[in-house]
Amino acid sequence: AAQLAAEATAGGSGGAVQLRTEARTLKSLGDEKAAGGEASPLDVAWCYVAGSLRCAQAAFLLERQQAAADAQAMLLWGSELLRRSAAGSLERADEYLVAALAYKCASACAMCVLLSRE
Repeated sequence: AAQLAAEATAGGSGGAVQLRTEARTLKSLGDEKAAGGEASPLDVAWCYVAGSLRCAQAAFLLERQQAAADAQAMLLWGSELLRRSAAGSLERADEYLVAALAYKCASACAMCVLLSRE
């Protein structure tokens, strides 16, 4: 968590936008690899997990900039990347324990958003 925070704060004010762009790029890369069928499911899952981490970093920066709604949206999108994309790829690779961890992380992200709205 400390490393995630340090990397996120190093980006400055434009860092959240760059992290969001990187997350979208990683998702697109994962989608392309999955559609191509040549990459292993683990390679595809890596793209989605890395994208969700970028979402978490962007959410951290947005929260520090007092943009709570944007931070919540980024966390939810990162949660969806983990839940729908990464976990599915991990299951296709017979990595059920790691897929379960992806589901658990996705649930934790969604719970953070839910608790911050109350």
